[in-house]
Amino acid sequence: MQAQNVEEYKAIRDELARVRSCITSYVSFVVLGSGPAFAFLAGKTSDKPSYVAMGFAAILLAILTTLVLFLLSYKFTSHNRYAGYSKLLTHERFSSTIIGRNKIFFWEICVDKLRATDSNPKRWQTFLNYCGENRKYIPEIPDLRLLVERFSGPHPTKDKCAWIRGWWLLLSWSRENSGSWKLPLYIARIFGTLVVAYVVFAVIFLLRSVRHRDFGSEHYALLSLFPVLLALWMMFITKLFRQVRGSEKVEAFCRKFTPFRIMLLRELDANVKYSLIGASLSEKDDPVSMKKAVKNRGKGAAVGK
Repeated sequence: MQAQNVEEYKAIRDELARVRSCITSYVSFVVLGSGPAFAFLAGKTSDKPSYVAMGFAAILLAILTTLVLFLLSYKFTSHNRYAGYSKLLTHERFSSTIIGRNKIFFWEICVDKLRATDSNPKRWQTFLNYCGENRKYIPEIPDLRLLVERFSGPHPTKDKCAWIRGWWLLLSWSRENSGSWKLPLYIARIFGTLVVAYVVFAVIFLLRSVRHRDFGSEHYALLSLFPVLLALWMMFITKLFRQVRGSEKVEAFCRKFTPFRIMLLRELDANVKYSLIGASLSEKDDPVSMKKAVKNRGKGAAVGK
């Protein structure tokens, strides 16, 4: 690893450990709390309570569980962002007569620039133009734009049809080849199982209230919560796909941070020499970009001759 990156790498790994600890605490809280909730709901199925009230309790527990999952989703993105940045710190190499061996901390600046670029179409286009011009001063990375274009911007093409592909990813129990951290997928399945159980209880209580001819306006309010729950899961599934296979996976953040690191290093030294060692761009991971990169390298070599 570059000597200037060691202290920043250690700080990022410490933050990464705290994020993982927080995720574990959230999951433990929900899983342990679901036991008494299930016991309570199951006990009421044999009694004669207010079935509508119990149905509300079950569906609200499902919504509450989903909202906790949204908090975890935010932590998943933070984890991938930290992991992607730390991965870049281990891959990059640079040499400069001006920078020397002083410690460099670019994390906050890089995150601010990334957020501004991904949310603003004009800044994103400027960002892509900068990446396209990098061959002038970073010949070791001739296709930087291809590395980041599909993963960045307000609407990354890597996230196309994310909500459909996300459902398939969640429901498919075959071996995943996501190339990223798989814990979000496993936790989503655990929480999904809990939510389905709560929904089953809600449907049971709803049907029993109808059977006892206890149907009124409150039933419509109860039924209206089912589309709300479905909408929340549609939003989460879209985010889940981005985190596991799309624009927010570890590899994606590693790529997207690269231009900002180059940009900031060049502000310190315009003649800095930058390269990536062992960068994980393979044809299996990104076949379109890899084929274009090989083609462009061939053209560059021909021009050089």
